[in-house]
Amino acid sequence: MKHQSLFLQVFGFLSLSLFNSVFSQSLDEGKFGTYFFQVLYLNDQVEYTDDGLVIPGISLSFQTEEETYKISAVRNGLSRVFKYVGPPEIIFFQEDSSSGGEVAKRPLVKAALGKPGDKILIVGKSSSGRLVSRTLDFNRAGFAGNSFRIINLSNQTILAVVDEERHKLEGMSLYDFQLEDNGKSRFLVPVSIAAIYDGNPYLVDKRRISSRRDGRKIIIVHNDVANPTKLTYKTFTINYRDEVTNVSDKEFKNIDTRKYYDIFDGGE
Repeated sequence: MKHQSLFLQVFGFLSLSLFNSVFSQSLDEGKFGTYFFQVLYLNDQVEYTDDGLVIPGISLSFQTEEETYKISAVRNGLSRVFKYVGPPEIIFFQEDSSSGGEVAKRPLVKAALGKPGDKILIVGKSSSGRLVSRTLDFNRAGFAGNSFRIINLSNQTILAVVDEERHKLEGMSLYDFQLEDNGKSRFLVPVSIAAIYDGNPYLVDKRRISSRRDGRKIIIVHNDVANPTKLTYKTFTINYRDEVTNVSDKEFKNIDTRKYYDIFDGGE
C-alpha cells in the first residue's frame, strides 16, 4: 500500500492579462502536455438566484488546441472526462459578452497540473467566497483495479477500515486499500471511518459500499460545512477512458423548488 502527498497547489483568481500572457508564452515555448481530467465541484452549501431558484453547480470554460469548451460542474458531482493539451496549468474562465457583441474571457480559477496524465481537479470556494482548486493525480498505473482510495482533505486525523484492513491517515493525505479478488462481478465492501477531534474519537460513518470486479472507488473525506468540527465524505467511481473527444456540456437550468413546497403543503 502507498501513502503519498495529496496536493500539487492551491490557486485563486487570475487577472485577464495574466491569463493571456501565461497561455501565449506557453504557445511560444512549445511546453505542452496531454491531460485527461474530471472536475469535482465540492460545495455543500445550496446556492440560490435572486428570485429563489436553486443553482445546481458552476459553469467553467477552458481553452485547448484553439477551441473553447464549457463544463457544467454539478455541485458535489464528478464531471465526465475532458482532454486538455497545453501548458502544465489550466485556466478556467467565464465568457462575458459586451454590449458591442464582443466576448471577453473572465478568469475564475487556475490549477497546476504537474506531469501529463489523468487528474481530478477539485474546485471549491474559500471562506472569502473566491474559487480555489486542488489537483489530484489519478494515473491508471498508480491506481490499481479492485481498490478503494481514501483521500483525507480535512484537518483531522482519521482511521479508515476497508474490508479487514486498517490505516490511519493524517490530514491532507491519501491511502489505497487493495481488495482481494473474490471472483464476484459485484459485491459489497464494509467501510468504517472514524476521526479524532480535540483528542476525542468519534464515528464518521459505517456502511457497506458497492463495488465491481477490477473497479476503482474514491472516498473523499472533508470538514462538514454545517459543523466544521465534524467530518463528512463523498464516494465516486473512477472509470478510465482510452479515447476522449471534447464536447461542451449543456447550460445549467436553475431549479424551482417552490413546487415541492406546494406538495408538502397539500397543494394549497
